[in-house]
This record gives sequence, structure tokens and C-alpha cells, in this order.
Amino acid sequence: MLRGKLARGVLGLSVTLGWWGCLAAGVFWVPPSAEAAEVAASGLVTLDARQVASLGVASAPLSQAAPGGLTVPAQLRLPAQQQQVLAAPVAGLVTAIQVDHGAQVRQGQWLVRLRSTQAQVLRRDAQQASSQHALAERSLQRDEQLMAEGLIAQSRLDQSRTQARVARLAAQQQQQALGQTLGSAQISPNGEITLVAPMGGQVAELMVSVGQRVEEAAPLLKLANLQELTVELQVPVQQAQGLQLGQAVQVLPAGMSSPDAGSLPATVVSIAPLLDERTQSVTVRARLRQTASGSLRPGQWVQARLQSAAAAPSRPSCRSSRPAPAWPR
Repeated sequence: MLRGKLARGVLGLSVTLGWWGCLAAGVFWVPPSAEAAEVAASGLVTLDARQVASLGVASAPLSQAAPGGLTVPAQLRLPAQQQQVLAAPVAGLVTAIQVDHGAQVRQGQWLVRLRSTQAQVLRRDAQQASSQHALAERSLQRDEQLMAEGLIAQSRLDQSRTQARVARLAAQQQQQALGQTLGSAQISPNGEITLVAPMGGQVAELMVSVGQRVEEAAPLLKLANLQELTVELQVPVQQAQGLQLGQAVQVLPAGMSSPDAGSLPATVVSIAPLLDERTQSVTVRARLRQTASGSLRPGQWVQARLQSAAAAPSRPSCRSSRPAPAWPR
């Protein structure tokens, strides 16, 4: 009997001391409310104004996609096949430049003149080989006539034929070397080379000046044809599923907020097979014809609208490998 009372007294003392210890430490256990239990079950985290400010959480209204298509920012690029670099065929001195930066040129128009000792040597060798070939052909004709008259032996005729064949091959090699070196350039007797435009377009970059010495294959100027441009779009992977080659694209230059203001038609010509891991987007390129005024420029930012009903989802979505917390406001 005494032992039972003593045990109950010790237990009561322990509970009392534990209660006062929790009060001293500021630790309390409060049964969760029904609202808190619901929030915990749904995975939502509620933040007050002070917590939102300290964490730097920001909110913004969701933008609605344009009906019947997806509008994304795009940039104009110059296709590689629409530009060419004019280079020096041989080392020489720039003696004249016909055009300036931004000038319009036509195909075959002369642009730059060079004076080159190397070109003089090539031209002289080609002329000498041509002269040797002509001399060997005349000797062969004379020996064939003498052979017909029975005045020379067959061995001499064979020798003349061999010399004429060797001279012809040498002349052809020298002409090929001159043509491969100079290309479409024209050379004068004093060794001055005239370089002509390989295509029509504009001078996008001028890299030399009059009086400058250049080495062989040194770039002189760059030509660009701006009649066709490439529109480069970065389409989110979710919206890129239904894209196809030949799909129509509406391009809105700067200052145009809607297609009714005067959009430009373009056509999808390539869809990148790889995904940009950083932006989670697919690079899409479309071909665009230049405007009549020529106002479009490579590097210019525009708005591009893909004409596809499946291009834009009805509501924004976000996927992740694990559930992300929601921040109700």
C-alpha cells in the first residue's frame, strides 16, 4: 500500500517537473487544426507577407496565348549561301577599290585591283608554254610534209610528234595553273589583276584599303545578298511537338503589334533535332523574302507567329521530376 502511494507520488512529481521544463524551454505541443491538417495533406505551404518578402517570392499574371497560334520572339539571320568572301588570289598591292561599305554591286562588276609580281610570273610562264606548243605544232606539220615527200625518216617524224604532244601538255598545265590561281579575275600585261563580284548584293564588309599589301588568300571584302533571310525561333519543347517543314509563319517587324498591321509570310525550312538543355527549347528556322523597301536587316529582332492550332496549350503547364511547392497568395 505504501509502495503504491510512493510510486504515484513520484510519477506526479515527474509530470510536474516535465511541464515546468517545457514552459522554461518554450516548447509546446499543440494539436493541429483542421485547416493545418488539410494544408499538410495537399502539399501547400502558406507564407505570410514577412516570409514572402524575406524569400524574394514574386508573382506575375499569366499571359494568354494568341488564339490559333504561338507567338515567340525571333531573330533574323543571313543564310550562309547568301554571302561570299572575295579573297586575293595571289600576294600583291591593292591599287584601286571601286566600291565602299554598303554599296550595291551586280555580278561581274569589278571591285578591287591588285598589282602582283607572282601574277606576272604565272602569266609569263603560260605565254611561254603556249609559244612552245605553237612552235612544236609547226615543226610537226613541216615534218609530216617532208615525210610525205620521202625526204626524212620515220624516226624524225615520231620525234616531232612526241615533242608536239609534250608541248601541248605543258601549255595546258600552265593555263590550268593560271586559271586555278586567278579564277574569274582578269590580268593585264603589266601584272595588274582585276577582281570582279562573284554574285550580286551589297558590300557587307570591306577589309582592305588602297595601298595595302595583302598575302595570298587574304580576305578583301564580303558580299551579302539580303533578298532572302532566315528567321530563327526558339520554340519551347512542349509547343514544338506539332511543328512541320513547310509550316506557315507570320513575321511581325518592330513596331507591329498584330498581324493586321502588316505581317510578312515565311516558311519553316528546318527544325533542329537536338534540344537546348539550358532553355529547354527547339531551334526552328524559317525562310523570309526581303521587303520591297529592304528594311529588314540580319540581327534584327522580330515577333514570329507559328500558324498551328496545336502550337499553344490552353493553359500554362510546368513539369518537374519532383513536385514543386505552391505559394498561395
